[in-house]
Amino acid sequence: MKNKLFDELTNKEEEVANLVRRGLTNQEIANLLGNKLDTIKSHVKKSCKKLHVSGRTELAGLAKWHRHEPDNLKLDINSPINEISHSIDGIWLSKFEYKAHRMGTFIEGIQYDLEYLKNNSTKTDVISFTGENLFCQNYSQVEYFHQLECNLLRNNLIGIWTNKNTKNVGCFQLYIHNNSHIMLGKHLGNANDNSIQVGNWYWIKVEMKGIVPNSISQLKDTLTMIEFEQLNTNFNQWFTYAHPIDIGVITRRKRLEEDDCDST
Repeated sequence: MKNKLFDELTNKEEEVANLVRRGLTNQEIANLLGNKLDTIKSHVKKSCKKLHVSGRTELAGLAKWHRHEPDNLKLDINSPINEISHSIDGIWLSKFEYKAHRMGTFIEGIQYDLEYLKNNSTKTDVISFTGENLFCQNYSQVEYFHQLECNLLRNNLIGIWTNKNTKNVGCFQLYIHNNSHIMLGKHLGNANDNSIQVGNWYWIKVEMKGIVPNSISQLKDTLTMIEFEQLNTNFNQWFTYAHPIDIGVITRRKRLEEDDCDST
């Protein structure tokens, strides 16, 4: 049920309040929305005043009561295959931010992945997905690949990930935005040396315009991701825009071996 108090908020104030509800700091919200920190602080302060709450904690609590799903999405988990599960199926671009303390050293980094999620539900009361990353780009240029297993709970994906390279495992929760084109969440991991890795995970849906592969393996054989620097420069803008991105923007075709040979 929607709390009518939120009718007093502007669209931007409501957006910021919902990000506060998800546990983001003012600085994280500013980075996500591309605004100045002082602007976000002003939105929070105005929202608290309008809603007669004392601070961020009460604002987050009230936002939980306010949160509701749009009418055009059927989020009843008792439905065999609901509309939101169809929107999750397919290809996504993700930004994997992490911070970790390993072997006495604090490290942080970013990895971009082209992810594939597939609905493999066999029960009417549980909607589950499996997935994997097809390509990745990061600072180190080392390709790390992971597998995903998750369930759809209302408008959240909750599951586990396994790093194929290191065998590290972890859990994650992704909040599916109302338009089903972006997801935002947190991940928590445990490395082989028993150190903890935490961070943020941002996902954008990818449209397959002009590319109709017969299989995921064919997609991997014919495409590769653009360079890390290009992804890092443009990702925040793509995410803030909150619309699907064309696969041709983030990938390029691999050159076939015969292209490198002189014809005789």
